[in-house]
Amino acid sequence: MSSFGWQPHNLDASLGGNATEFPWQIRVATVQDAELLSNFIIPLVQQFIVPSCRAEGTVLLLNSLSPTAMAGYLQQDYHFQLAFKDGTLMGVVGLRERRHLFHLFIAANAQRTGLGQTLWYLAWRQAIADGSDGHFTVNSAVHAVEFYKKLGFAATEVPRDRAGVVDIPMVGYFPAIK
Repeated sequence: MSSFGWQPHNLDASLGGNATEFPWQIRVATVQDAELLSNFIIPLVQQFIVPSCRAEGTVLLLNSLSPTAMAGYLQQDYHFQLAFKDGTLMGVVGLRERRHLFHLFIAANAQRTGLGQTLWYLAWRQAIADGSDGHFTVNSAVHAVEFYKKLGFAATEVPRDRAGVVDIPMVGYFPAIK
């Protein structure tokens, strides 16, 4: 399990609203969720990210999302939170070392509902509570750049091709709310 002290969130306090109106149930992922994570993320990667990759990048990317790879992340300094609605996984957010937004995936039928922003907000707030200095990075997929800009990230480079995987490095500074 992650070395962070991440705990389930008090959504009412975290979001400044009424948790009973919040449609998702959020929980921290454990190593037992590795297959669930893999099975959720891979189809989204195939739909949204693979089209911008070369063949060798696709293989590399999909291998990095296998259940074995996901279990390895969950045993290192990575932290994932899962969002469910009516028992169905709808979104995943994962941070590496309290500073790199490693994964943020939302089910296609839950995109544009605010779930992505909510998961980022919860992960960011917990990272700050765990000692993050507020500087975050993300390697955005080509199709997700505008979403990350709306969150407050800015591109630091033009699209790059690393071993066949195309992404755009981005940074953001999100200090603690006082």
